Amino acid sequence: RRSNSPLMEKNNYASPTRDIIIESNDYIYNETESNKSLQKDIATAFKVLAQYAKARWLIFNFPWATFVALMIAYNGAIDVPVAVLAVSSSYLILLATYTYNDALDLEVDKINDPKRPLASGKVSKEYVIKLTWALNGIALVMAGLVNIQVLIIAGILVILGITYSHPKTNFKDRFPYKTLVTSFGAMLASFLGGFAAGDFTYNILYAGVAFFAFCTVLALLGDISDLKGDRANGRKTLPIIIGQKNTSMIIYAILSAMIITSLLLYYTNVISIISMSLAASVCILSMFRLTTLFRSEEVMKIKKLRPPMRILSFAFQLVLLVGLFF
Repeated sequence: RRSNSPLMEKNNYASPTRDIIIESNDYIYNETESNKSLQKDIATAFKVLAQYAKARWLIFNFPWATFVALMIAYNGAIDVPVAVLAVSSSYLILLATYTYNDALDLEVDKINDPKRPLASGKVSKEYVIKLTWALNGIALVMAGLVNIQVLIIAGILVILGITYSHPKTNFKDRFPYKTLVTSFGAMLASFLGGFAAGDFTYNILYAGVAFFAFCTVLALLGDISDLKGDRANGRKTLPIIIGQKNTSMIIYAILSAMIITSLLLYYTNVISIISMSLAASVCILSMFRLTTLFRSEEVMKIKKLRPPMRILSFAFQLVLLVGLFF
């Protein structure tokens, strides 16, 4: 005989709280899985960032130029929070520019520089593009915390960085925009430091023009060393159009112009004799170091010229910093 007792029917009894408990457990499980997924995405993003920061550590010249201009504007006594925000913004924008370029320049990099994180397959294109937007966004926030002028310059740098590689503009494949955009961005990175301090003088203009000149030299050296890959992908660069020797002559003309500019600024009392002498010495040393361009067309020998030229570019900015105290 079937019993009507609740105790006898306990296996069929539906508790009013059971569904709530089950739904709560499902929610907790889904929330946990979502958090784990988010943590994994964040960890991956930081891993990609670390790989690119390591691979692109040579872009230190840009934030260094920002810092030097900031020091010049403050006459050596900097505002630390402003300096951190301005220099960090400059660095992040440049890092974003190069990560975005690598994401859209994969086939060329497999030929010219297969050791880069994306070209070597260490990271995915999806994460690199996400990283680009995140870095630019953080950089703009930092710039905005300084002042409106710095935000405007940072915004222009972000636009230049995107248009340099974006398929619809593709300045990196268009002569002479590739070199000009890079060099103009370098000059703005220097100006960013001056505007961060709320001052803009002839010394800061000189620092920006000098960085423009050295980055042009570095860009042309890169074009010479990348001739093979650029030709294979149908690009037009100055060395492809006028040849290596003529491009080398232009490099020497740029360095000579910087020597003349330094002399003129000394005679107009903008810089000291010590600054002028050191700046001219760096340019002359650079010209001696680059004589290989006229003696060899070997790609590896030309690529080896870029690291010392980056150091000399760093040294030129250091000269301007030393000039503050003499």
